Amino acid sequence: MSTRAMGPMAGLGWLTRAINVGRNGPGAVFGGAALMTVVVLAAVFAGVAVQFALAATMGDGLTGMMLGTAVMSVLVIVVMAMMVVGFLRLLDRVESGSGARATDVFAGFGDFSTSLRTIGLFVMLTVLQNVILIAVLMAFAGDSCSGTCRCCSRRWRAAATRRC
Repeated sequence: MSTRAMGPMAGLGWLTRAINVGRNGPGAVFGGAALMTVVVLAAVFAGVAVQFALAATMGDGLTGMMLGTAVMSVLVIVVMAMMVVGFLRLLDRVESGSGARATDVFAGFGDFSTSLRTIGLFVMLTVLQNVILIAVLMAFAGDSCSGTCRCCSRRWRAAATRRC
């Protein structure tokens, strides 16, 4: 496989082909997208319920929140990655002209090896996103509480205690 140069208007052709995929099998494509959205949202709500349950049993401390967030994130990443595998397979069936149904979006749950690779990719992207976010926050907001804000200023605290 080799790379080739594309013109500046190649994106327009890609967009046209994407619209044609939706036109060729609208029930399968849009139904699959709707099913994928519903399932991922259900995973998010289940993750939030787990997070609330962990917060209720472990208290409102930082440990419970961090554990709940980690469990919720892993649950959503796994479900979303498996659904993306199924949706891409659904799009391939629609493009090739073979019979495709909206429920083909669940094919990712049957192909565990491909789903594991996709889950790994999603986890890697999530870790990379968080590393970049932390780096940007440390670079631009590293010492944001340098005594100039009202809540952390020693002068403000001293003035507040003198008034009482």
